[in-house]
Amino acid sequence: MNSVMQRTVLVITGMCDNRCRERIVRALERVPGIVQVDVSLLRARATVLHERRCEPITLVRTVIEVGYDARMAE
Repeated sequence: MNSVMQRTVLVITGMCDNRCRERIVRALERVPGIVQVDVSLLRARATVLHERRCEPITLVRTVIEVGYDARMAE
């Protein structure tokens, strides 16, 4: 991974099916600076590759805005 990229893992609660997963993927992909989004329904996590200019708190807020609870993984 180059120095301008960052990987952030979010813990997401409230997802119940694939539609929830897709809603979160679409919302995160609209955030400027996002390179790749992988949301696991089974693990209740999102792994996001993004440019450093995109703050991780923005990712958390984006997920919350579409109706799910989110926090950065430990």
